[in-house]
Amino acid sequence: MISNIPIFLCLILYSLSIKPDINIIKTDDSTTYNSSAVIIIDDMGNQYKPCLSLIKSKYPITFSVLPNCPFSSRIGQEGHEYGHEIILHAPMEAWDNASNLRASKPDKLFLATSMDNQALINMLESMINEVPNIIGISNHMGSKFTENSTKMAVFIKLLKDKNLCFVDSRTSNNSKGLFIARKFGVPSVGRGLFLDNEQSYKHTVKQLKKLMEISEAEDTAVGIGHPYPSTIKALTDMLPQFKKNKIEIVPLSEILN
Repeated sequence: MISNIPIFLCLILYSLSIKPDINIIKTDDSTTYNSSAVIIIDDMGNQYKPCLSLIKSKYPITFSVLPNCPFSSRIGQEGHEYGHEIILHAPMEAWDNASNLRASKPDKLFLATSMDNQALINMLESMINEVPNIIGISNHMGSKFTENSTKMAVFIKLLKDKNLCFVDSRTSNNSKGLFIARKFGVPSVGRGLFLDNEQSYKHTVKQLKKLMEISEAEDTAVGIGHPYPSTIKALTDMLPQFKKNKIEIVPLSEILN
C-alpha cells in the first residue's frame, strides 16, 4: 500500500520528477517567428553543477568554454550531447594589466601581443585541444589583442584553416576582429550586448528585454551572459517571453555572416 511507503522515499520520488522550468519549455515548429536571437554563455568551465540547468536546457544556448579549467572538456562534451553549440572562449591580452596578470599565470593558456607568430599559433592550438566539439572561437578579455591587426590576422588565419567561426565579444570599440574575419572569409558575428555586466536579476531581465527589442528591430541579435545564479534565474523566467514575442532562440551557426 502507498500509505506504507516512508515519507522520505515519497519526497525523493517527487523531487526526481521535478525539472527546472528552463528544461521543459521547448521551441516547437507550430510558432511562426518574426526574428531570432542568439544567447551565448561565456566563462563556462570552472563550475559544473551550477551550470546543469543550462546544459540540460532545451533552448539552443551557445556555450563559450574557457580552456584549461576543471570542467572545460566535460561541458564541451555534455553540452554538445544535449544539442548546444560549443565555442572556445580564448583568453587574450587586455589593456588592464591586473586582468592580464590573473589570466597569464604559468598554468594558464593566454594569447599575448608579445608572442611571435609561431608561439601564438602553438598556444591557440593548445587551447583548441582543451575543449571538444567547438565550431568557433570568441575572445575572453582581449581589448588590447583584438586591436592588433597583425596578431589578429594570425589568429583569424588559423580559424580559417580549421573551419572555425569567430565571435567578437567587442571588449574594445577598436577591435579589428570582424574586419579581419570578413577579409579572410571567416564566418563571424559581434556581440549585441552583455546581459549581466551587473550581477543582478533585475538588470539581466532588463537586458534580455533590450535583446528582444534589438532582435525585433534588426531581425536578429546576440546577447552574451555568464553562468551567474542571477543570470540563470533571469533566463529561466525570460526565455518563454521570446517565444511569446515571436523571437526564436537559435544556434549561433544560424546567424553567421
